Amino acid sequence: MGAMQRALLLAIGALVAAQRGPAAARRAPVDPEAIREALRQPAGTRRYVSSRAYLHYLEGTLALEAGDFGRAESELTEALIHDPDSVEVRLALARAQWLRGRQAQARANARQVVEEAPDYVAGLRFWAEILRLDGDAAGAGKVLERVIRLAGPDPETVSLLTRIYLDAGQVRRAWRLHERLAREKEAPAEHWVDLARGLDRRGDLEGARRAVARALAADPNSGHAHEYRGRLCARVGDVDCAFEAYRRAVELEPERAGLLLDAARLLAGAGRTQAAFAAEELALAADPDSAALRAEAARLAMARDDVEVAARRLDAALRLDPHNDEARFYRAWLAEEAGDFDAAARDYAQVRGPRYRDEARVRLAVVWAQQGRSAEALAELERLAAERPQDGRVGLALAAAKAEVLEAKGDLPGAIEALQAALPKAGPARGMLLYRLATLLDEAGREGEALERMQEVLESDPRHAGALNYVGYRYAEQGIRLGEAERLVRRALAVEPDNGYIVDSLGWVLFRQGRLAEALETLERAARLLPEHPVVLGHLGEVLAAAGRRTRAARVLRRALDAVEAGKGEAPPELRSHLQSLLEGLGPRPARRARSP
Repeated sequence: MGAMQRALLLAIGALVAAQRGPAAARRAPVDPEAIREALRQPAGTRRYVSSRAYLHYLEGTLALEAGDFGRAESELTEALIHDPDSVEVRLALARAQWLRGRQAQARANARQVVEEAPDYVAGLRFWAEILRLDGDAAGAGKVLERVIRLAGPDPETVSLLTRIYLDAGQVRRAWRLHERLAREKEAPAEHWVDLARGLDRRGDLEGARRAVARALAADPNSGHAHEYRGRLCARVGDVDCAFEAYRRAVELEPERAGLLLDAARLLAGAGRTQAAFAAEELALAADPDSAALRAEAARLAMARDDVEVAARRLDAALRLDPHNDEARFYRAWLAEEAGDFDAAARDYAQVRGPRYRDEARVRLAVVWAQQGRSAEALAELERLAAERPQDGRVGLALAAAKAEVLEAKGDLPGAIEALQAALPKAGPARGMLLYRLATLLDEAGREGEALERMQEVLESDPRHAGALNYVGYRYAEQGIRLGEAERLVRRALAVEPDNGYIVDSLGWVLFRQGRLAEALETLERAARLLPEHPVVLGHLGEVLAAAGRRTRAARVLRRALDAVEAGKGEAPPELRSHLQSLLEGLGPRPARRARSP
C-alpha cells in the first residue's frame, strides 16, 4: 500500500472514530485542515499509526489551542499510548505539560524528542526555549543556531536567538542575524522592533533608533514601529518627535489612540498646555466609542485643574459605558470637591468593580460625614476595616478617612487621635499621614506641634513641597530664620513651580525680609495664579499699601473682602477684620495661620 493510500485510510479512520459512540456529540469537531495535512504526508512518514491516535492528537491540539491544558495533556497522553514513536505527538504533549506547570514531565518528553529526532526543527526550538528558561542561555543558543543551519532563519527562531545574543552582549551577532533574515526571508518590521527593544533594554539608545529606522524602511506603515520610535523620542525628551510618531501610529491604527494621551502627558510636562489639550482631543476623535479613553483623558484634564473639561469627558464616558468604574469614581470625586455631596454620594454608591470599590466606600463615608451623617459614616468605615483586617493599605486609607469624617463632624481632637494611632503601622505612607496630621494640628491651633511634624515629613522626604512651604511660611509668619524660610520655599517652588500658594509664600517671605519690589512682583504672579483667593489678595494689597500704591491697594483689598464674603478659598476667621483694618488705616496685621498648598 502506498503512502498516499495509507494516509487516506488513516484520515477516513479518524473521521469514523470521531463519529463513533454515544460521547461523539460532546467532542470538539475534527479540524479539516488537520485531515488535509494527513493526506499531504510524504512517503516514509509515520506520524499517526492508528486512527485512534490521530483522533486523540487532534482533540489534544484543539484543547491546547483553547487553553484547556489538562484535557490537552490527557488526550495527547492517550495518543502517545497508541503511537509511542511519534515525535509530533510527544512534542505536543510536552507543550501541554509545560503550560500546565508540569515542567519536569515536559522537560523529559522534550529531551526525548530531540534525542529521537535531532533534525526536527519544532522539537529543537521548543527544547531551546526550555534551556533558556532554565538559565542555560549558551545551550539554548547552540540549539537555535542548529535550527538555522537546518532550516535557515525564520522570525520566531531569530527572535529567540536575538534575546540570547543581546543578553550575552553579542550585539553584532544579533544585527548580523537580522540582516540575514532580511536578505533571505524579508524580515518584517516587527522583528526589527524586537531588536530595537532588546537594544533599548541594554541602554543602547542609538542602536535602538537604528533598528527602528530599519523597521520603518521595511514597512513605513507599521504602527508598532512608529509607536516605538515615539517612545525612543520621549526617552531623550524630544517631545515634538514623540508626538509626530504617536500621531502617525494612531493614524495607521486608530485602536492605538491611547498613544496620543501619552503624547499629551509629554507636552503637559513640557509646559505646553494647549498642545497637550489638542493631543487629547485628537485621541478622542480617533476612537470616539471608547469610554476608557475618555475616562483617562478626563484624569489628564483633572491634573491641570481643568474641571469643566474633565466633567464633560467623564459624562461622555458614562454615556458610552454606564458601568465604567473609573469614570464613575472620578465624576463623584469632582462632585465632592465642588460640594455637591448628593451627586457625589450617588456616583460613589454605584462603583462596583474591585479596582475602585474600596476607595469609593471610603469616600462615600466622608461624603456622608459632610452631609451630617457621621454615625453612618463611621459605621461604614468600621465595616470596611473588619472586611480587610490584613490589608495595610486599606487600614491606612481608613485611618485618613476616619480623621476626615471626625474633622467634618467638628471633632478635631478625635481626628488627630485617629491619625496618631495609625502612625506606628504607616510604613512607607508615614510621610503622608504625618503631613495630614500636621495640617490638623495647625487647624487646631497647635502650631508648634504642627511645625515639628512638618519637619519630620522633610526628614523622610526632603522634596515634599507642602511641608517645605509650610515650614518656610511659618518662619516668615514668626519673623524668624527668614533666610532659611526663603531657601525652603524656593525648594518647594522648584518642585511645583506653578503652585500659587507657594508663590504667595515666597512673596510674603520677601516682604518680611524688606525686599519690597521683589515681593510685589512675586505676589502679582501669585494673584494671577489664584485670582480669587482672599489670603493671596490680602497679601498683595498689604504689600501695595506698604509700597505707597494706596489706590491699587484699596482696590485689591476690596476684592479680597468680596472673596471672603463669597466664601472663596480658605480664609482664617480673623482675615475679614484685618482687611477692614487695612482699608481703614493700614493698621497692624494680626497673626494668621499658614496655609498648605
